[in-house]
Amino acid sequence: MNKKLIGYSFSVIKNDVLRRYGVFTKRCVNTPYILSFAVTERCNARCSTCDLWKNQNQHELSTHECLSLIRQLHEWSPRTAINFTGGEPFVRRDFGGLLKLANSLGLYTTVITNGIAFNRQECDRIIATGVDYINFSINSISAEIHDRYKGIEGLHEKIISATKYIKTKDKRIKICYSPVITADTYKTLDDFAFWALESGADIIDFIPILSSFGHNVRVDGPLPASSSHPLMQIEDLQILDKQLDLLIEKKKKGFPIVTPIAYLKKMKLYYRNPDSVPPKRPCQLGFRNLHILPNGDAKLCYFYPPAGNVKNQTIKDIWSSKKAATQRLELLKCNRPCMCSAFREYGFSDKISIFLMRSGLNRKVFSFLY
Repeated sequence: MNKKLIGYSFSVIKNDVLRRYGVFTKRCVNTPYILSFAVTERCNARCSTCDLWKNQNQHELSTHECLSLIRQLHEWSPRTAINFTGGEPFVRRDFGGLLKLANSLGLYTTVITNGIAFNRQECDRIIATGVDYINFSINSISAEIHDRYKGIEGLHEKIISATKYIKTKDKRIKICYSPVITADTYKTLDDFAFWALESGADIIDFIPILSSFGHNVRVDGPLPASSSHPLMQIEDLQILDKQLDLLIEKKKKGFPIVTPIAYLKKMKLYYRNPDSVPPKRPCQLGFRNLHILPNGDAKLCYFYPPAGNVKNQTIKDIWSSKKAATQRLELLKCNRPCMCSAFREYGFSDKISIFLMRSGLNRKVFSFLY
């Protein structure tokens, strides 16, 4: 059993209690459930479902600053998980060192990646860092569709090969496949769930098309996506509904789909009209997560200005600052239709199933499904 996962799970339980008290008293007394650290906006893929690679921002924290941030997190909240993301985190030459430090300190680590870096030699290096959870952005059963979306020929097969190799080397590492639901993929969501498990993935997380947040996001900007996006043009919404219902039924039976049922249901509204999704109130994102952008800006929500910058403040001071406290109160009253992480509320049963998925126990409990 992964000791880091157990520690993180107990931290979530503790933070759940403190968060509820904090929301009631309008005063945050918990630490973040997870620190989301976008180490870069640079990317070596050209995804049609993402615009982040088009950003020209090259302002990134130095290696020393990144290492300091990781140490700060460990000293302040040693059981908080850290989620490394980008852009593509592996385009940073120092990323392996950052990942290794986080794991050596005992932080529960997750990485979101496009998989381009995962040749056999690099897989060995990544395994050696002690990483706990790798989330591959893989959009389709079809290699042609996936590679076309990513702009990288052969990437689909590379991810599958890397998944199988990693699982033979270290079963402790959990692999997640995260497909984006598009006009090309919505008819095969149910098939994707079976295929992902057969390909070696432990967990599946279905996500909608969202705007690619970065340093240049407008705080007064549009909703996460627009019905004008070409890949949002679902030809037969009844088929989409049926596919989502099949995923919901699978999840209820214990299939390793991490996407909350309520979120899957909201996708039906979202793909008809993003504006039709009702706001989540009260939004408690400001009590749960802290997002660090490549330039060091720290945000409670991407639609809000930074609450501080880690270049001149500690993450602990930012989290407990007056500016962060003010934003939390504003977020509790936010009425913006939203499909971002604020909308992904996980109930008690969800958290139990997530623990089972990340520990690998679900394969024994629900082996008849596989």
